[in-house]
Amino acid sequence: MSLGIRLYAHVHTPAGLAVNVAGFSGPLPAKAWLTTIAIKVADGQISLA
Repeated sequence: MSLGIRLYAHVHTPAGLAVNVAGFSGPLPAKAWLTTIAIKVADGQISLA
């Protein structure tokens, strides 16, 4: 899978468009919320193990 993504990225030129997560005012708040969710999920996984 990673080799396929690498080959695709090597062959294609970037479009220059940023991907925005719906509902967030910018990339930094989106990263903060998604990181918080990922940490909470990881914490739940650890506590249930």
